[in-house]
Amino acid sequence: METYRNLEFDEEYIECKIDLPLAILRIKDNAFKNIVSIEKNNKMYEWLDDVNDIKEIKTILIIADEFALSEQNYQNFLSEIFGKKPGNFNPKEARSITETTERAIEINSISNYVRQFIKLEKLIISCFSGEVVTPFFGLSLLTDLRFGTENMTFSLAHLKYDIHPSGLLPLMLPKHIGLGKAMKYLISGGKINAAEALDLGLLSRIFSKANFEKQCIEEAKRISLNSQNVIHSTKELFYNFDKELEDYIHNEGARYTYC
Repeated sequence: METYRNLEFDEEYIECKIDLPLAILRIKDNAFKNIVSIEKNNKMYEWLDDVNDIKEIKTILIIADEFALSEQNYQNFLSEIFGKKPGNFNPKEARSITETTERAIEINSISNYVRQFIKLEKLIISCFSGEVVTPFFGLSLLTDLRFGTENMTFSLAHLKYDIHPSGLLPLMLPKHIGLGKAMKYLISGGKINAAEALDLGLLSRIFSKANFEKQCIEEAKRISLNSQNVIHSTKELFYNFDKELEDYIHNEGARYTYC
């Protein structure tokens, strides 16, 4: 769209476009390639700020490609920063990589996206057609609504790699499903399928894989017709835990990053 050309771009791992009343952010191929790039993250923070200032844009729709947030990409990311090929990577060796710069950037970048999300007035909807691994599972819980296909899953893979659950998952999961259930998932690992996620309230809607993106866009546009005043005021009250959030980020950084 000509008027918003400065907000539209298509890069290797991310695409942004405007389809009023939506700003659509597509995460392509491998989200970990972006999350450890300070330059790319700064560009996205600026994009989110710019989108938030445009009255005609009502909703930010985040669409993740099927494998973009997958455990395989997570393992490849851990393997790369550990210095081993994925086939030679022992998951239980991963704990020591907590001290690497890349791991610190991952944790800090996700924390900064959380700060961005809770200050945005726009509705944020995330859409998943595949696996969503621990750090992005946590980040997704800072989006206002979540859509998925019937075969998507939330993967609590951190247990497999013997590393702490990042993405602020220990902070956000109890807010959605309660302390008892959250603790069970966090210390037991495994996967939460789409039907279970819907029952727990972790997904807002399930759409068929066929025409998934089209259905997400249509539903997001329909929701965007709702009162913006109600959306803004609800978000302002709903995410009113700034001090708790900053305390958590500080504690996580002090305990699990060293860079």
